[in-house]
Parts: sequence; structure tokens; C-alpha cells
Amino acid sequence: LSGMSDRSAAATALARRARVVVSLSATPHPGDDEAFARLCGLGRLRDDCPLLLFHRTRADIGAATTARRTRWLRVRCSADEAAMHHALLQYVRLVSRNAADGARARLAMSVLVKRACSSAAALVRSIGRRLGWLSVAPDAASVAQIALPLGGGDEEPVAVLAAPGLSDRAAERRMLEHILEQAQQASRAERKIDALLRLLRRSQEPAIVFTEYRDTLEHIAHRIGSADIAVVHGGLSASERRTALRRFTHGPAAVLLATDAASEGLNLHQRCRR
Repeated sequence: LSGMSDRSAAATALARRARVVVSLSATPHPGDDEAFARLCGLGRLRDDCPLLLFHRTRADIGAATTARRTRWLRVRCSADEAAMHHALLQYVRLVSRNAADGARARLAMSVLVKRACSSAAALVRSIGRRLGWLSVAPDAASVAQIALPLGGGDEEPVAVLAAPGLSDRAAERRMLEHILEQAQQASRAERKIDALLRLLRRSQEPAIVFTEYRDTLEHIAHRIGSADIAVVHGGLSASERRTALRRFTHGPAAVLLATDAASEGLNLHQRCRR
């Protein structure tokens, strides 16, 4: 509810009509002041009573307190991955400077950079999609209104990628074909995914792997190549999500691969700690 979402808007509308609003959360305040202010503003009227805040710690209810340990794994890019990022950034800078519709172009370029940082496999899909848009008549791509939300889920933000780019379409196509070739080469052996697979093999414990984009999730699932995984993403129905989660919490799956679709109020800590 702290985000700018349809769910938040619905809760806000309901809370404004309520006599009393009690908000309960098991999630600690992450330090984002704007998100916290939105939570505190649910049901807030102009002259209402002051907000009462309280919290209980694990110690308050007699539960054992343990420190959360976080480890960063530094992964060095391969030569193929570095070449991919270099080619992409050259293209991004050129389009950002020269596109007629600068705002839409910069949004599209930011999506490409995010997808490349997620996985080379995700970038392969997006570059292929953008190449497809270049074959469409210029007017059809330039006047299309970008739909909301702007790729807020785990799907590829297709409409955003259709933003007009360089006036010289032939030159843009050549650049994109070069990036696509580099991304395809890099996707064959991604250092970050190799490091993840080594970590999962060494831990010998159940684990949850989160990723932003569904394409990256599917790429990781393919690389793991095992039946002992559960997969949860925004393309599944509620029933399919429950079935996948049961395979992880009460079944044979030792690894849960998930996008943010699995972060919505689920309690998975009894199954794993990684």
C-alpha cells in the first residue's frame, strides 16, 4: 500500500470513508520517507485526530532475536558481457541526445539498461522487440500513447520500448543488430548466474531467488535445469501461484524462483532462511 498503485488508490478511497483506520504491518519501515508518509496518510482527513504509532519487536513477544546477515557477492563481467554493456550504452547515449521525443526515448533507454543489468537474456528479448518496432511505419509508433502502469510488473514493458529513436532508422537498426549479437553471445555464459548456481550448490539449503523480470527468471530456471524448483511470477493465476508455493513450502522444491509477485504478504521464513 505504500506504492503508487491501484491497490493503494483503492485502500485510500476506502480509508477516507472509514470512522477509524487501523493499519497493521509485519514489514519494518524501510527508510523511504515518501512511502512511509503514504502509509501514514491512509484515511487522513484535514482536522482528524493525531496519528498513533506503535510497534512490537520480537523481544517484546518473547521471540528469539537474531541478526540478519547479508552478503554481497562481487561478480566481474566476462569480456562478452562487457562488450554488450559497452555497445548498449553507446546506443543509449546517442538516442537520448538525438531522439525527437526525448522524454519517451529516455524512458525506453532506461528500460533497456535495466533489462541488461538483469540478464543478457532479458536484453536479447527487448532488443528483438525494438527491432520489430523499427519495421512498423514511423507514425504508428510515434503517436501511440504509453499505457499505465509503465511496466510496473515483471513483464517486458512492450509499449515503452516502442518509443521513437533515431531519425536514421537504418543506422539504428545496424546498432541494434550489433547489440543483439553481443547480448546473444553474453547470454550463453552469464557470470552472475554462474555465481548464483555455485552459491545454491554450496548452501545445500532451501533458498528463494528474486529477480525483477520474468525473462530473467525463466533463463535462471533453464540454467538450473532441475525439477526441484518452484516458479512464481505475475503471469500465473492465483491458483497456479498457490500450487507453486505449496511445492516449495510443503513439497519437493528446494528453490523458489520468484519475481515481486511472491512478495505480497507471503510467509516463507519457516521453509528457508536464504
